[in-house]
Amino acid sequence: MKSFGILVSAVALLATTALAHANSRVYVATLYGGNERPVLGDLDSYGVATVTIASSAGICYSILLHNTVPNTAAHIHAGPPQVAGGISLVLPINASVPLRIANCVAAPAGLVTALRANSQNFYINVHNPAFGGGAARGQLE
Repeated sequence: MKSFGILVSAVALLATTALAHANSRVYVATLYGGNERPVLGDLDSYGVATVTIASSAGICYSILLHNTVPNTAAHIHAGPPQVAGGISLVLPINASVPLRIANCVAAPAGLVTALRANSQNFYINVHNPAFGGGAARGQLE
């Protein structure tokens, strides 16, 4: 578990140094298949994701996820813990195993505002063919 803590720190550092901006905010999500709702995801999957608000129109994100094969999609969803919500933003990814990605994308201003106001009502999840509803999920905090 010690290496997981180091991993979380490394990914958070990557996200925070990717864009040093006075108004940037970083949110972290611990990804795990048991967090998926309404159907559990891949209980062998685990990882971490960060979302950094870069501006009123963009975010940067990083995802490191183990034990999902292959990864087909990732999203930010609107939804509190234990609730499946709609897609708020598609996060482009690759199919690598383990999934390792860091990228920046344009985001609707309404999403940026909502994240700043209430990040815990949003989550990130990653999908694969075996778990179309989501292999792993983590609430943004």
